[in-house]
Amino acid sequence: MGWQILLLQQLRSAGVPIEGLTIGAGVPSIEVANEYIEAIGLKHISFNPGSIDAIQQVINIAKANPTFPVILQWTGGRGGGRHSFEDFHQPILQMYARIRRCDNIALVAGSGFGGELGPRSSRLGDKDWGKTYKGPAGGVITVRSEMGEPIHKLVTRGVRLCGEAVDLEDITYAEVIRRMVELMYVKHESRWIHPSLKRLTGGFIRRIEERFTSVEGLASLFQNYADLDDPFATTEKILAHYPEANTQLINAQDMQHFLLLYLEAVVDQDVGRTWILQGAMAAKHSTVVNEPIKDILDGIHNGDSAALTTDCDPVVEYFGGKPITSLDDIEKIDELTVSKEGGKTTFRLSASASQGALPDADQWLRLLAGETYSWRYALFTSDVFVQGNKFQNNPMRRIFAPAHGMVVEMTNARDPARAVITVKEKRHSGGCNVKTVNIRMLEENEILIDLIKERTMLGKPASLPLRFRYHPETSSASIRETVYAPMDFAIVLGWKAIIKAIFPKAIDGDLLKLVHLSNSFRMPPGAELFKKDDVVETRAQINAVLNQVSGKIVEVCGTISSDGRPIMEVTSQFLYRGTYADCENTFQRKVETLMQVHMASSRGVAVLRSKEWFHLDDPDTELLGKTLTFRLSSFIQFKDEKIFSSVETLGQVLVELPTKEVIQVASIQYIAGQSHGNPVIDYHQRHGTSIEQPVNFDNAIPLNGKTELLIRAPASNEGYARVSGDYNLIYTNIARVRYFSCSFVGMLLPNDDIETKLHHAGLVSGRKIIKVEATNKETQEKVLVGEAEVEQRVSAYLFTGQGSQEQGMGMSLYDSSPVAREVWDRADRNFMDNYGFAITNIVRNSPKELTVHFGGPRGKAIRQNYRYMSMTFGSAGADGSTKSEKIFQDVTEATTSYTYRSPTWSFKASFEDVGSRDLFQRDFVFAGHSWGGCSALAALAEVMPIGSLVSVVFYRGFTMQVAVERDTDGRSNYSMIAVNPSRISKTFKEQALQYVVDNIAEKTKWLLEVVNYNVINQQYVCAGDLRALDWLTNVLNFLKVQKIDIQALMAKMSLEDIVRECAKQTEAKPKPVELQCGLATILLRGIGVPFHSTFLRSGVKPFRIFLMKKIVKSSIGSSKLVLKYIPNVTAKPFQLTKEYFEDVYKLTNSPRIGQVLANWDKHEDPIVGLGNGLGWGYDFLSFFTWILQGL
Repeated sequence: MGWQILLLQQLRSAGVPIEGLTIGAGVPSIEVANEYIEAIGLKHISFNPGSIDAIQQVINIAKANPTFPVILQWTGGRGGGRHSFEDFHQPILQMYARIRRCDNIALVAGSGFGGELGPRSSRLGDKDWGKTYKGPAGGVITVRSEMGEPIHKLVTRGVRLCGEAVDLEDITYAEVIRRMVELMYVKHESRWIHPSLKRLTGGFIRRIEERFTSVEGLASLFQNYADLDDPFATTEKILAHYPEANTQLINAQDMQHFLLLYLEAVVDQDVGRTWILQGAMAAKHSTVVNEPIKDILDGIHNGDSAALTTDCDPVVEYFGGKPITSLDDIEKIDELTVSKEGGKTTFRLSASASQGALPDADQWLRLLAGETYSWRYALFTSDVFVQGNKFQNNPMRRIFAPAHGMVVEMTNARDPARAVITVKEKRHSGGCNVKTVNIRMLEENEILIDLIKERTMLGKPASLPLRFRYHPETSSASIRETVYAPMDFAIVLGWKAIIKAIFPKAIDGDLLKLVHLSNSFRMPPGAELFKKDDVVETRAQINAVLNQVSGKIVEVCGTISSDGRPIMEVTSQFLYRGTYADCENTFQRKVETLMQVHMASSRGVAVLRSKEWFHLDDPDTELLGKTLTFRLSSFIQFKDEKIFSSVETLGQVLVELPTKEVIQVASIQYIAGQSHGNPVIDYHQRHGTSIEQPVNFDNAIPLNGKTELLIRAPASNEGYARVSGDYNLIYTNIARVRYFSCSFVGMLLPNDDIETKLHHAGLVSGRKIIKVEATNKETQEKVLVGEAEVEQRVSAYLFTGQGSQEQGMGMSLYDSSPVAREVWDRADRNFMDNYGFAITNIVRNSPKELTVHFGGPRGKAIRQNYRYMSMTFGSAGADGSTKSEKIFQDVTEATTSYTYRSPTWSFKASFEDVGSRDLFQRDFVFAGHSWGGCSALAALAEVMPIGSLVSVVFYRGFTMQVAVERDTDGRSNYSMIAVNPSRISKTFKEQALQYVVDNIAEKTKWLLEVVNYNVINQQYVCAGDLRALDWLTNVLNFLKVQKIDIQALMAKMSLEDIVRECAKQTEAKPKPVELQCGLATILLRGIGVPFHSTFLRSGVKPFRIFLMKKIVKSSIGSSKLVLKYIPNVTAKPFQLTKEYFEDVYKLTNSPRIGQVLANWDKHEDPIVGLGNGLGWGYDFLSFFTWILQGL
């Protein structure tokens, strides 16, 4: 075992996770065992003794190492595989007291257990197992292993031959070759088990010919491996020509040659020719043919688990952790201060050495670990973390090493899922503490550790995130680092496939003149970077071979895939320097730019249909008004520099349906011989527009900062050549880089100074285009250019609600952006056709009154729209009763006027403009405050077209107009104000505000409610009666001026006195009350409706009915909503899960949601259960809560 011990020592020092050693046959001496323990650096060692004397030897080893764990594995004579000649019970009973006197011995016992009875063995009782030593018993026999130890085997012909086998030196050449054919050729199927076995047999036949031929230069009888398709005839032919092979025993030299050849047993054939380890006691449990080992072990595991749960044993977080001890003594350390406030515990070490020595590191970490097994306990007490496939020392010992002035805060320490650990340290220049470490648990047992640097060049803290995963099921290595590979690691994975592709004869290049020109990396949308345990495969093909002035360029593209899905494309260019004129060997294979062509006219449709390369899948397909997407690839071969010898362009023509489903409607097939161009590509350049093409800035934005990025080339390239590495300039967030390319465009000489500059040059599909240039400082010659596409940080798009609009909103964008103008124009056309006015007129001029004329044929048609439009509203009377009426019930032949105040499609136009300029980030979340939810869903989720959107907004505006009574000047008695409790005092928080609001509402019986909870303890919105809002403003002003402690006030219940005093101020004002901003309140001007309040509940049902008519279910795509859209009602990303719907139901008590939950298992898609309204149509009260209650 000497070489094994040396190897184990080397592997252990390299971090390979080897913790223990098991010696399966025999027990070494104490001296040898001590050497193993000391040299390898193990955590435990195991022995498998086979007798009482061997058990005593293990005890002696344990006594010699009293603090080192020793495992004694005992199976006795009934165990499967290697075993002893002893009974299982008697030796243990005899030695048990001695074993137990050694605290460091763990006894592991097992003796022949299994599942069911095997087809080739009979039942064997407990008293009969010893019969296997003398011969077969129950289909099992004991033989000697290669180590001289007894071992159980099933009684097969192969095992019986243990005593009947003939050694190789005792048989002839002919017997060897015939035996090989017998073992390796499946006669009844006329095939070799594997082609390699045919080559093996052929190799030994050639050896026979070499040995027995007597004529020099004679041709071999065995010319081709195909001769062995019929091995019996071929071998007999060979042996007939060399009859000495039938009688000559194989000599020593040829025997060694044979043993060096690879011999493989028969697979899936005669089991009797194999050796099978099977214990005598376990054999009776094997009854299922070809039973997977997983099923056997699962049966044992599940049975043990059931027994444990039946006995009601306590549940633990994990086994094997370091023992938990009391923290009382640790917390009493003089230099440590422990304080608790609410859910936060603070540990503060002494500020200087004069105030006391630092605690022991083990004590300190033990204190931070807590008193229960959890991820926190494992994080601080584990000796090692797993990084990749190696052990690394626990870095927490360095990060949390005790230091003077160190402060550790633990929030929610008793709830592991919500626990947060923060380290704060003093600034070097003094002053307040700054955060240096932050640790929290994410979903699925993922631990995020942020190492924070407070002083940076930008003046903002920067963090290094480290991700680990908690595995309580493996207590010996419960903390494992989540390891990702950077984008340019793909060149390592794909290099073999890429480099093989540049060697075909057709390239005809001098390898001694080959230089590596460039690398580029591109990730498909949605692909993730490489991570630990990924299994990948790489395929490569030559994309292009082109002759240029500098030489022959070969471009190779390698695709790296995992589970059949592409992860990354690696494109490398190589240059064979020299002059080449072999145009017949040049070609180019490329994926064409994705193009769209809008079929706006019948003429355009006719032109496309006339193209011989355009083939509709269905000739009756209607193309007019459709936008076609062309996905093409081309293969071009060259005759010379300007003429193609052949051109082939193939691809798909796609259309997006209203359901967001993309289908193929046609195919492209163009094949031509000698030509000067490609008519398919020419057509797209004339009529189409490209998709996802870069939008370059007029002036690139420098990213170098104020510091010049200057490096010096090394004086020697010897180190680079020795290591053969490639250090690309890509030190950025690996998760956000989606494309990277780098080209070497100039010569770099030793000691050259290289200046590097980075610029933000533009955008493509929302990704930043970062360009890099490295130039020779002295000559200003470029030596390297590169480009990367970097995802923006995950963005949240938030849409404001009512009160945010102003005159002229969106009109500057209307004037400057054709895309935004088209959206506004569509809205204008819809309003003019249906309602008789242009919305842009209202937005630009903000008229107080708008007159719609019903004269003429067009006016009559518009009047009919008003009269028969199915728009109703619900209103609440003074007595609390509700009534439903048509909004336009007074429309007659006379002229009427209406006021509109909510240009929601301003947001839609803005986003269309953002999208047209590729500024729109693809990985985003979005939400809308109040009515902004409708804007968000229309702009980002596209749940309704612009025509439906303007109708919904129009109806909503009129509903709000008529929901409350107004005077002759159009003024209502309601409004809304924003409240900031923190402006009053530090003790005035949400609970205090709610208390004041409830008190005023109860006393006055006027409407007053907190309807929006925006920022905790900082921003709330109250809706209600003008008098109640004014009263609330006065009370809050009084509390602010008098600096009253609200907690003491609530204890004395004296708020009623303040309310009564402030009431006098409100009652003295003229009616209707004109609200003013207070010390802690801001008036939302222009709002005369108590949005989101219970006062508006009567409008839920009619609005829901109208809304559901405008939303087409097929236009709702879950991919644009799930985990992206954040409804107001939940403040959590939308999900199509039962748990999410249950949360919504608890908040709203919606009967429709309740119905969906009751039939959840019957719906393949929960959206179906919600009807056309989905979940977003539930919010009229808070645009989401209201409709939910109505449904």
